[in-house]
Amino acid sequence: MTHAPLSRTSRVGVGGGACAASLLGSVGATSVNAVFSAAVSAGLAAAAMRPWGLGALALVAYVPAFSAVATTRSVATGAVVAAIASLGAASVGYEATAAIGPHVYLLALVLAPLPFAAAGAVAVRFAGVLRSRYAATAAEHVATRSRPSLAVVAALPLLWCAAEWLPAQPWLWGSNAMPLGAIGYSQVDLPTLRLATLSSVTSVSAAVLVVNALLVLVVSGGSPSLRLAASTGVTAVAVIVALANDGAASPPSTPRSPAYRPDVVGTVSEPSPGRPGPIVRLVQPNLPDSAYLAAAALPGARRALADHLAELARAADTAGPRADLTILPEAAWPGPIRLDDTARDPLLLPSGAPQPLLFGAPSAGTDAAGGPLTPQGGGSATSDARWYANSAFLLDGDAVARVQDKVHLVPIAERGLRAGTGPAVFTAAGLALSVLICYDVVFPATSRSAARAGAEVLVVLTDDSFAAKGDVPRLHLRVARFRAVETGLPLVLASNTGPSGIVSAHGSVVALTPELVATTLTAAVPLARHTTAYVRVGDWLGPLAALGAVVVAVLALSRGGGAGSFGSRPT
Repeated sequence: MTHAPLSRTSRVGVGGGACAASLLGSVGATSVNAVFSAAVSAGLAAAAMRPWGLGALALVAYVPAFSAVATTRSVATGAVVAAIASLGAASVGYEATAAIGPHVYLLALVLAPLPFAAAGAVAVRFAGVLRSRYAATAAEHVATRSRPSLAVVAALPLLWCAAEWLPAQPWLWGSNAMPLGAIGYSQVDLPTLRLATLSSVTSVSAAVLVVNALLVLVVSGGSPSLRLAASTGVTAVAVIVALANDGAASPPSTPRSPAYRPDVVGTVSEPSPGRPGPIVRLVQPNLPDSAYLAAAALPGARRALADHLAELARAADTAGPRADLTILPEAAWPGPIRLDDTARDPLLLPSGAPQPLLFGAPSAGTDAAGGPLTPQGGGSATSDARWYANSAFLLDGDAVARVQDKVHLVPIAERGLRAGTGPAVFTAAGLALSVLICYDVVFPATSRSAARAGAEVLVVLTDDSFAAKGDVPRLHLRVARFRAVETGLPLVLASNTGPSGIVSAHGSVVALTPELVATTLTAAVPLARHTTAYVRVGDWLGPLAALGAVVVAVLALSRGGGAGSFGSRPT
């Protein structure tokens, strides 16, 4: 994100509690047990999503919620249970929105659970339709009692997967897409991660959801044959995951510093598996927003910040092996840098810094009929001829060789900036690079486009200083590792406050910096490219889940569903 005054709140728990209390009133006291089950699922999913090494909890997290939905006959209860359960997987995402601003947080808290609420409601209604159709005679009583439960448990992974996938699609929602709540991200340190090569994070989420559904059947007390089939299904998923795993490893520990220490310049070097490529140096400035806000307002502060960053890069170059490419994070250089050749300000270019240099900075320009530029954010691509963008610059030979604009702008927070048209591939240090700026890395299709365009390495530039003391920065690393696995490409992550690191094509972290420390990291990029099924075909599982969800919804709304109507109570 570009630097702007940001407010941080910790009202996630309060807001979630208020939301839950409101929902409780709609279902009545008889559904308290179901809501409690939903809260347990939310807690387990939240723990699995946090960087605590508890990702395996996701494999059982939804068992309580799925059981509650499968046994209720109230559509309202099913919707409430699913909505509450969904809050856990999205908890780190809610932390990010809360750091941006309370209005963004509240909007996400209201909108994000809605697809999951619809999934729970449709599942219960679907059971009601089947119940009315199969309960024709008393002789079918036993079968009637088990079939709806089985149908709901079978439908829930499909519906839940669709509820994760549809809100995250920019082709459907534009800049308002909400890639929150994908439970698959919890598996980043587990062999399940390797399933991402099939259909992005969607395939990992699907595996987790199927395991949860099968475990519901195992513990539900159903017929021995049903429990045996469910146990066999869990075993089959485990075997598939084991076969898909080819060496994904856990990242090294990430020590954290409580203090801002701009005087610390260290060099970290770790052995990199695979074919060693060019040496890159990541410069982690660990600068607060206040430094960039001062630079934006005062030319003297801007010059001082530019000199500080250049000196940081030069000091790193003398402290270790010479790097083939030096990388600074998102919006690291004080801008905006004007792109009109006749108006370029040389003071805003990093003179004397190591070459080539890849760095993030605000860019600015005018259309043919444009007038003078205003301070950053004052122009709009739609309102006048002036524009600003969040960009990545490649400086080679004291000249800007390439510019890449951020493709996916953060809703509300980056309103008024011009979005890029897509990831570009350009050459630096003998590598075909494609740059993803902050929010870009959240969208798998953007990384896939870069891989299909010929990229050999993905470079992520980010600044998570707005939420540096929470789990958001490590969530960024987690998501970046998924992009590496999905595309079969190594990835370099340059962050302002850390962690910064290098990720292999198999998702293992081969070099990593501590957080909240000004430092550098120098290591060779492990070049190893293999074309994955996801790169070749794309996310086929997400559309398939969405289509299946539509079919289930149509069946649920068909005639004959007397049971499972809104407001009905369990019997």
